[in-house]
Amino acid sequence: MLKRGYISFSFLMLLVLVSFLLTSCGKEDEATNPIGDTTPPTIISTSPANNATNVPIDAEIHVIFSEAIDTSTISFSTINISPAINGTFGQNGDTITLTPAVQLSYSTQYSIAITTAVSDISGNKLVSNYIWSFQTETDPATLPPIVISTDPAGGETEVPVNAQISATFSKEIDITTLTPSSFTIDNGFGETISYSNKTATLSSRANKEYSQTYTATITTAVADTFGINLASDYIWSFTTEPNPLIPVVSIIWPFDETILGDTVTIQVAASHPVGVTKVEFYIDGAHIADDMSIPFEYFWDLSSFPIASEHTIVAWAHEATGLVGISDTVTVNYLWRELASDNNDFWRSDLRRVFARSTDTMLELRYECWESWFDPYDTIPDDTTLDLGIFFDVDQNAFTGDTDFTNIPLNDIGAEYRVIIGLHGNEALASWNPQSSTWNVIYDPTGFAYLNLPPDTNILEFGILWSDLGNPTAVNIVSINVFFRDFVPLYADWIPDQGSGFITIRKENQFVGEGYKAAILNHNRQRMIKPALPLNPFGNK
Repeated sequence: MLKRGYISFSFLMLLVLVSFLLTSCGKEDEATNPIGDTTPPTIISTSPANNATNVPIDAEIHVIFSEAIDTSTISFSTINISPAINGTFGQNGDTITLTPAVQLSYSTQYSIAITTAVSDISGNKLVSNYIWSFQTETDPATLPPIVISTDPAGGETEVPVNAQISATFSKEIDITTLTPSSFTIDNGFGETISYSNKTATLSSRANKEYSQTYTATITTAVADTFGINLASDYIWSFTTEPNPLIPVVSIIWPFDETILGDTVTIQVAASHPVGVTKVEFYIDGAHIADDMSIPFEYFWDLSSFPIASEHTIVAWAHEATGLVGISDTVTVNYLWRELASDNNDFWRSDLRRVFARSTDTMLELRYECWESWFDPYDTIPDDTTLDLGIFFDVDQNAFTGDTDFTNIPLNDIGAEYRVIIGLHGNEALASWNPQSSTWNVIYDPTGFAYLNLPPDTNILEFGILWSDLGNPTAVNIVSINVFFRDFVPLYADWIPDQGSGFITIRKENQFVGEGYKAAILNHNRQRMIKPALPLNPFGNK
C-alpha cells in the first residue's frame, strides 16, 4: 500500500510539472506572436518619392510602413538597391531609415526593391515586393553657371543714379573671369568689380544720368570655379530716376482720347521746388502759345478743323536754370471720333465712315456715305431709301443676347439691343428676348434723343439715351449695317466684317466721351436683288 501511494504521488507531481511547462511555453509564444495580428504590413510612402529627380547626393532614404517592422528582417539582402550602396539601417516607430556610408553618385538612377522577406513584429510579411526609383542631381561641376538675380532687376524703373549694379550666380565664380569686358554697362559707367558669396558688383566713379535706360551685360567669358563658362550672354536693362530738379508737368484737361467741341481751355499743372517760370503749349507738334503764371491755361479754337480730325497736345514746363519738363501726349478728336472706315468701294450710297461720341446721358452716332444716301428714283422723299441697323452688346458678355441675325453671325458676341431705322416706315429700338429668341420693339420713334436724316446729304445722325440701354458704363457695338435701296437692287454694307471684332463706346461724364476702335475693321458687302415690294431685311419685329 505504501509503495502504491508513493507511485501515485510521483505521477501527480509529473503531471503538475508538465502542465507548468506547457503553460510557460504558451505565454512565451503569445508574447512573440500576439493573438489576432494577421494583417501584413504595407508601405505608406518613401523619401525620395518614386520617380523623383534632382535628389541631393547626401540624401537619406526613408520608408514609412503601416506598422512597426521587425528590424531583424531589414538588411541589404531583404532590401535590394541597384546600383548597390553601403550604409546603416535605423528604425523610429514605423519608419526605416537607410543612411548611406558615402554620398550617392551624381546623375544616377537608383532602383530599390523591398522584398517579401520583410515582416512586422508579428511575423506578417509584405504581400509583394515594393519597387521604386529616383534620379540624383547632376554634378554641379558639369553645369554652367547661371545668373539667378540682379540688382536692379530687369525692367526696374526709378533706379538711383548712384546705384551699384550686381548679379548673383547659381555657383561660385572664378573671380579672375570677372573683368570690365565680361561684366559691362553701356555708356562706360562700370569701372570696378567686386565679388563675394556668388555675387558680382559693378561700381562706378560717376553717377548715371537721370531718366536714362541702361543695359548691363555679363558675357560668356565669365566662368565658375570648375572652369565652365556661362552658356550665353546675360543681358538686362533698367531705367534711372527722373531728375528731381526738372519741373513736373501734366495736362489735366482735356483727358486723353476726349472728343472736344469747337473750343476748349487746355489746363496744365506744373510744379518745381523753386518755381515754374513758363509753360509752353504744343498742338500737333507746333509751338502755339506760352503762359507765364498759374493757372497755366490756353484757350484753343478747333472750329476750323475737319470733323473727326485727331490732334495731339503736349506741354513743356521751364524753370529758372533752363531745365525743362515735358508732359505726356494727350490725343483728342474734334466733334466726333472715327470708329470704323470703309475705303474699299466708292459706290454712290456706300458707307464710308462711322463716328461716335457720348455724354453722360446720350450716345450719339454719325454715319457718312460716299455720296447722298437718298435714292433719286424714290418718288417719296422719306427715309425708306435706307435701312440702318446697329447691334449693341450692353452687358459686354459674349454668352448672353443674340449671336446672329437672320443666320448671319454677329461677331460671336451676344447683342441685347438693336436700332432699326428706315425701310420699316418707322424707327425703333428693339431688345432681344432670350425666352422666345425674338427681337421685341420696346419703344417708338419718339424714344430717340434725336434723329437727323436730311435727304440730300451723305450724313445720317441719331442719338440714343443711355437710360434706354439700361444706363451701362459702356457698350460693345457688335455690328453695323446699312441697306441702300437704289432703284431695283438693294445693297447691304456691313461694318465690321462678321466675326472680325467689335467697337466699344464708353459713357463719360464730360461733354463728349471716348470711342475705342478694338479691331481693324473692314466691310463685307452683300448684294441682293430687290423684289417688287419693299424688302424688310430684318424679318419680323
